[in-house]
Amino acid sequence: MTLPNFIMPGAPKSGTTSLHIYLREHPEVVMSAPKEPYFFCGKITNEALEKYNDCFSYNGKKKNSVKMIGESSSVYLCSPKAPIRIKKLLGKNVKFIFLLRNPTERTISAYLHMYKRDAEKRTPYQALVFNSKNKEKVILEETKQIDEAINNKKIIVNKSWKVPDEPLQHFHYVRNSFYSIHLKEYFDFFPRKNFLFLFTEDLKNEPIKTFKRVETFLGIDTSFIPTGIGVIHNKTYVPNNNLFSKLVSNFVSTVAKYINTDIKFIRKIYGFMAGSNKFDIDHKTRNYLNSLFQQEKESLSKLIGEDVSSVWN
Repeated sequence: MTLPNFIMPGAPKSGTTSLHIYLREHPEVVMSAPKEPYFFCGKITNEALEKYNDCFSYNGKKKNSVKMIGESSSVYLCSPKAPIRIKKLLGKNVKFIFLLRNPTERTISAYLHMYKRDAEKRTPYQALVFNSKNKEKVILEETKQIDEAINNKKIIVNKSWKVPDEPLQHFHYVRNSFYSIHLKEYFDFFPRKNFLFLFTEDLKNEPIKTFKRVETFLGIDTSFIPTGIGVIHNKTYVPNNNLFSKLVSNFVSTVAKYINTDIKFIRKIYGFMAGSNKFDIDHKTRNYLNSLFQQEKESLSKLIGEDVSSVWN
């Protein structure tokens, strides 16, 4: 049975696809295909375990040279049952790499990700702004608004996007950006030494230096540099044509499930033909989010022992 000894559980829309692809090239690392098996978001059965085992292929790499096996289901960060399931199956020594992005930018990107798929019909203001700036109240209000949007056909749910435990997770744009809430769940089950926290902005601006931190944390050869490091993968494009975008997006997602490649050429065609429009978020929405997440930044800094304000101005 081949199982991972490290996991990259998020955050969604924060660069996990890029880091997954970089790590996949490393001769001492095996990464899952698909990138996001969603395994720990559902009940662990013998059948599910067999399918999970099939996600990890050595692809010509020497078994005795491979030190680390990983997967990158970014939905695990916000899945309340994932931490305990991971511990029960993989034990307490599994390592975690969390890639965190400015919560305002992550929230907007998550919204645009569903908008480009023609699954989100609400405006940014309708989907991302609430009557309160209290974290708990906002989470409750967002859940209520998602239910209302589904009833009013403002949200279109595609069953292929559903997370097993939580089918509507992808639409919780704001809740999923309250990192401190979700990380506390992991800290309840695993020692702090098992965690590496990275920032999306560092991966973008200093990709080699950031990748070296990953190699050091995983205990793998630090002299290896992936080809194409610094290239942004799974970038959110805003569609010029929603129907074409939806067709291409569904095709890309389907192909990615069955082949161990980042299908860069398909994504480039998608970006060129389906969506290069710039989507301007109104100032009221952006200002609200900046204000909303200010306290979250302080909470996160205390939790991980690093001042995030130096990265997220």
